[in-house]
Amino acid sequence: MNKKVNANRELRLARWLTAFHLGIALGYLGLIIKAAIDGLLWRADFTAFYTGGAIVRQGLGPHLYDLNLQARVQQAILGPGRMFYDGVLPFYNPPHFALVMVPFSLLPLGLAFWCWTALQVVILARVIQRLRSMSSGWDATEHWLLFSAFLAFSPLFLQFVHGSLSLFVLWCLIEFYLALRQGKEVRAGVWLALAAVKLQAALFPALVILAGRRWRALTSAGAAGVLILGATSALLGPSIWPDCFHWLNVTSGYFDRFGVYPEVMHNLSCWPWRCRWACCPTPRPGFSGSCSIWLWSSSPAF
Repeated sequence: MNKKVNANRELRLARWLTAFHLGIALGYLGLIIKAAIDGLLWRADFTAFYTGGAIVRQGLGPHLYDLNLQARVQQAILGPGRMFYDGVLPFYNPPHFALVMVPFSLLPLGLAFWCWTALQVVILARVIQRLRSMSSGWDATEHWLLFSAFLAFSPLFLQFVHGSLSLFVLWCLIEFYLALRQGKEVRAGVWLALAAVKLQAALFPALVILAGRRWRALTSAGAAGVLILGATSALLGPSIWPDCFHWLNVTSGYFDRFGVYPEVMHNLSCWPWRCRWACCPTPRPGFSGSCSIWLWSSSPAF
């Protein structure tokens, strides 16, 4: 009898939580619509991506990481009356991503943003499908609770407002994990190379497969990475990757400028000691990488 009462109580709680999550998700949707109506969606990561694509489209790809050039091109895109706080939101991503953004840069900024958003919706559907397959043994109530919590997750809202890459990287890492779990290491390596569009997102999984001696996965990731490097260098010039790493080294010291605002970031920079660590990036990757390797290596499937 007590078990039945407890089960009913848990069911009611799960339904209330699901409704609560869906309410938050609908609120997020309303905020996105309000931002669109107010014409605020240009203040997004997507504008930096679009700027990178526009620079490459204009034949200036070898100078992609010239901050002054980025500022001039971005201001021409935004037009009078619109400007980021520091004068420019820089393009921080690897050069091959600028090539991906070239087709979007053929469209007006607003239309390109919505095309990008539509692509993100497709990726979101795929991620939810993957989450469903990963939780195939759960009942309907548990599935609804999982999906509603995911939709109410604030970084997902920020993903759509900012037009960022987080959802794509999440999809890549889910596919990477599933491929490893199924023993398909070559496929896992390819997904890891795709996730490297945000280099920091691919670093720790790479350390994990290195620690696990998944040599085929490492070889596959390396081969895909060499292919990406070669194709990008052929299109943008051999100096583009040295310029990229020099740019990342320079911008790693940015704090409260050029789009780097640790107080509003969902990462270790927002910890109470962020002011000390944000200016010293080395301990954060070391700490997080050690935790990642420990968690993965302690898993029975590792």
